[in-house]
Amino acid sequence: MSGFYTPGVSSETYTPDKLLAGCDVITRQETIAAGANLARGTLLGRITLGAATGTKASGTGDGTIGDVTLGAKAQVGTYVLTCTATAGNGGTFSVFAPDGTRLKDLSVGVAYTSPHINLTVADGSADWGAGAVINVVVAAGSGKLIKSLAAAVDGSQTPVAILADYAAAASTDVLAGTYHSGQFDESAVIFGTGHTAASTRAGLRALGIHLKSAQL
Repeated sequence: MSGFYTPGVSSETYTPDKLLAGCDVITRQETIAAGANLARGTLLGRITLGAATGTKASGTGDGTIGDVTLGAKAQVGTYVLTCTATAGNGGTFSVFAPDGTRLKDLSVGVAYTSPHINLTVADGSADWGAGAVINVVVAAGSGKLIKSLAAAVDGSQTPVAILADYAAAASTDVLAGTYHSGQFDESAVIFGTGHTAASTRAGLRALGIHLKSAQL
């Protein structure tokens, strides 16, 4: 149903679906990424992380660097892996996140898992030498909005907005109105898998989005 969304307007508005539960909503148009048609009231997250690739940057060793997947705490930028201990058919790499945080060490030939990145660095015909560096680069995401799912790892797992009107985004990106501040009836909000009013309330409140229980 159209007619709910007015760009840039802060006002108290009657809505038959009871989504709005107070005044002073802040709205703006955003790009909804292709992939699904979304109903008004859908809780949205922003795609902030893109693809991740690992490549040898310097030093000796010709082992392979497996596909990289991201964890919930992944950061845009370069993760630096440095060989700190050598071993025949093995070795150990230190791992530093883009913000300088040291993560747990990586063992050659063993699947590396963390809240940041996941990959396997294999041994080759030439062992990894001390000081060899592998860079794992995580690209920035598109910045588009999609339905927020708790298990996502592209940044959209963190809710940032509520869809203000129907978005026909099944096969193409679309511009749609989104709420970025205001009071909303939690029973009218459409939560993605893994999210609930209780689990998202505090994070949304920090953004100025307040979920309220229906008043009888």
